[in-house]
Amino acid sequence: MTVTICIPAYRSGHLVIDTVRSVLRQTYGDFSVLVAIDPSDEDPSASTETLLRQHIDDSRIDIVVNERRLGWSQNVDRLLRRVRSDYFAILPHDDLWSKTYLATLIDILERHPEHDVAYCDLIRFGAARPTRKALILPPGEDRMQHLLRFFIQGARAMPWRGVTRTRSLARTSGFPSDDHKGFAVESEYALSLLTSGPAYHLASPLYFKRIHAPDVLSASRDRVRNVAPPELRLAWQAHARRMRHLLDAHLSARMFRDADCALYRAALDGAMINRYQLTIGRRLAPEILPMLTAAIATAAGAAHPLASDLSDRLAVYLQRHAAIA
Repeated sequence: MTVTICIPAYRSGHLVIDTVRSVLRQTYGDFSVLVAIDPSDEDPSASTETLLRQHIDDSRIDIVVNERRLGWSQNVDRLLRRVRSDYFAILPHDDLWSKTYLATLIDILERHPEHDVAYCDLIRFGAARPTRKALILPPGEDRMQHLLRFFIQGARAMPWRGVTRTRSLARTSGFPSDDHKGFAVESEYALSLLTSGPAYHLASPLYFKRIHAPDVLSASRDRVRNVAPPELRLAWQAHARRMRHLLDAHLSARMFRDADCALYRAALDGAMINRYQLTIGRRLAPEILPMLTAAIATAAGAAHPLASDLSDRLAVYLQRHAAIA
C-alpha cells in the first residue's frame, strides 16, 4: 500500500467507527489501516475491538489490542514502527477526514518530493462552536522562516496530523513520549518534523477535530485535569527542556550567528510561555517572568523581518500575566 493510516484508540466507543468510515470513504483507496487499541476496564461486549469488528468489514484494516495500556504517545510510536509504506498518517480515534484528504495531500507530496510532510487546516466541531485552526507556513519560504513562524504561532502541533513520508522517521526517531501522560509531546514531534525536512501547508480545512463536552475526559484533557499543579509544572518544565534541546541541536548543525540563535530561542521561549499560560495559569511563576522579559528584549533588538510579529505575541503573554498579577 502507498500509505498507512495509524489509528490509536482507547475507550473510543462508537466514535472510532465514524473515524474509520471517514477513511474508507476516501477517494484515494491505496491504503492500509492499523488500529491499535489500548486495553481498558470497559465492558468487553461494548469494547472498541468488538464494535469495530461488528460494524466494519474491510480487508485493508488490521486491528490489534495491546497487551497492556501504553498511553497515547507510546501507542502512536508503536504504530509508526509497523509502517512499511511510502507514506503514513496518524488519525486519533475520534477525528474525521474530508473524503479528498488523502488524495489531496498525497498529490502535494508527489509533486513536491523535497517535502517530508503535507498538512492542512482543521475544523474543530462537536461540543464547541465550529472554528477553523491553522498553522500558517507560507509557500516559498525556507525552513528556518517556517520554524520561526511555528514558534510565533505558539508551536501548534498541526503538522503531525498531516500525511508524512516514512523516510522522515529515521530523522525524527519516531513519536516521543514522557512520564507525564504525553504532555504536549505532539509539539515535540512537530518540531522534529520541521527540523528534519520541509513541510507543506495547504490552506484548506480537510481535517475535522472533535471537541467533547466539558464532562468528557478526552486524552488531551487527561494530561492536565486532575493533575496537581506541582506535577503539571514539572511536565511543562520537562517539555520545555526537550523543545530547547531539539532546537539547539538544529541550530548547532546549521552554525548560525549568535544573534540569529538568540532570536530563535526567544521565539521558542515565547511559545513555551504561551503553553504555560494555557495549561497551568496566566500568572507566570517568578522564575519564568525573566524569561519573558529577556525574550521581549531580544525581539526588540533583532533585525529579522518576523521580529515585530514575535514582539506582538510576547506583548500578549505579558499582558495576560499583568492582568492577573
